[in-house]
Amino acid sequence: MEEKKFPIYKYWATWKQDDLDYNNGFSSSIMFKEYKTEDELNKLLQEIIQKNAYEKYTDKNPVLIDSGIEFKEEESWCLRWFNHYTYNLFKTDEEVKKSFNEFIERKIKQNWENGHYQTERKEGNSNPFYCFMGAEDRWRWNICRCEHCQEVGKITIDH
Repeated sequence: MEEKKFPIYKYWATWKQDDLDYNNGFSSSIMFKEYKTEDELNKLLQEIIQKNAYEKYTDKNPVLIDSGIEFKEEESWCLRWFNHYTYNLFKTDEEVKKSFNEFIERKIKQNWENGHYQTERKEGNSNPFYCFMGAEDRWRWNICRCEHCQEVGKITIDH
């Protein structure tokens, strides 16, 4: 079965707020079933900023410094904080594990090709490095099919 890949976007925001001597912010990735227009992406980003900066820190007077959203890659799984998710196109947990394993192997190979595992690692390697957050340790995998995942049509592997 050909691995289904989806567009993944990276988004971020940085802001100042009254109670911190440093900038606050976030960055993450998000996957969609289909490509989004620039207007759709910008609207989504503004909603995320509103929820995670202006509403959350309203009493701290947040002032936006930088934000953006951009296409990252087409891939079958999307990284979040110590988990990956995809759209639930699988009939069994074995299919899920097979798909995720193929994804991990592909990203390990990509890291090797980008020079990240050589014994004589070069300083300042600007090639992309894929951070697994423990996903390469297969014993960590825990497939989640909770009510929320089912509601949004996704499947998650916590690791």
